[in-house]
Amino acid sequence: MYLAVLAFSLIIGPLVIVGCGDYYSAREGDAPTTETTATLETTTTATTDTAEVRGTVVSQIKNALDLEPGLMVVAHRLGVNFEVPGVLYGAKAKQPLQLGPQGGKKGQGKDSLSGGDLPVAVLLPDGRQLLYQFWEVLVSDDPGRGPGDPVIEVGTHMATPSIRVRDLISGEDRLVVSGAHSTAWRADGTLAYAQGVDVDYRYNMPYLSRVVVRKGLDGPTETWTSDADRYTVLRWAKDSLLVWREFMDGGGQLLALDGPDEIRVIIPVGEEGFVALSPDGERILTSSGGPESGEPPMIREVEWRTGREIARLSFQGVLDPLSGGPIQWVTGASWEKDRVVVATSADLAIISAKDDALVLEEVVAFDYPGLGPASVFAPLLDETGSRVSFVVDEVTDTYELVRCAVVTYDLSSGECRRWISPGGPTIAGLVYNPSRPR
Repeated sequence: MYLAVLAFSLIIGPLVIVGCGDYYSAREGDAPTTETTATLETTTTATTDTAEVRGTVVSQIKNALDLEPGLMVVAHRLGVNFEVPGVLYGAKAKQPLQLGPQGGKKGQGKDSLSGGDLPVAVLLPDGRQLLYQFWEVLVSDDPGRGPGDPVIEVGTHMATPSIRVRDLISGEDRLVVSGAHSTAWRADGTLAYAQGVDVDYRYNMPYLSRVVVRKGLDGPTETWTSDADRYTVLRWAKDSLLVWREFMDGGGQLLALDGPDEIRVIIPVGEEGFVALSPDGERILTSSGGPESGEPPMIREVEWRTGREIARLSFQGVLDPLSGGPIQWVTGASWEKDRVVVATSADLAIISAKDDALVLEEVVAFDYPGLGPASVFAPLLDETGSRVSFVVDEVTDTYELVRCAVVTYDLSSGECRRWISPGGPTIAGLVYNPSRPR
């Protein structure tokens, strides 16, 4: 078995400082909304015994009136506490579209059971249908509830999850299945989701579900897990479905489902987390380490069908180019061609996945007024592997969330653009299809 083991012990520097012509800077305050050509300042990279790693601090960012081509975003207004579904923005939609059922039902088009690296919606291959999550609120669980307010009893029906589809051309918005959450769409039109044993989520009770697969949006269903558990559907990897099973006492494991009750354990309990799936659907990236374990973060590339380890990359000694501190954790990633972009405590790590090796090429930190620390979520590479987009938190001086912004960073030129959804403070999530191959 071939192993490419990279254990780094380095200090990143000097830095590459990225600037833009019209920008949001610490010196000039709010950004204008005009377009100009980016100007860059570059320096030499740092060289270590094992690899050449560049540390980049992006301190200036250009505002953009529109999202980058191909991007779609579902944005939710802050402060409405599940009262208004999300609004869809992006090139595929001719104008902003209000999601959700007709009739003024309170709810939100985001899967509140899923992790931050799961899509809030998936654009189907026909380019006109958007598959998304909607949670209808039955009882409001107001975080500001006081001592004299009524107590919510265990088992109270709180919300009904559902999967809906919006036709971007006709405007039709219809229910696909009620009492279900987390979806994966395969290129041949096969849909997978987690179907709740109880249609509703109940207060302070585990939400148990079974994994269900169906052909298309309206085909007959087939249950792939007879036993109910805390399942979240993640990705199609060719004909296999990757599913995360969470345990009552914390932790979980990654499973591969090949058919009804054909279940394989891919990641044993409590050892590693799932990070990304390769473009060909044959390999996964897993993560381990972090502050709770006392070990530096580590990423492994694994052939998931056989369990064979292909490569590993340790972040031992790798420093955040902005703070100078160690990389403390890694989270969601995007993998296109031979490039992986991982969200970390230092914002982004750019990794080469060529020739059965994982090589850290660059650590990128973003620093502009109002940006929250370590706030990069769920990076999304374009299909060329040259441009990454992600959502960031923007906060007050006391770290109160003001809004989310969508940032796009060109890995070659260093150009950095920022888009803020109109209509007031929002939180946002990117639309994409994570199933592999496409």
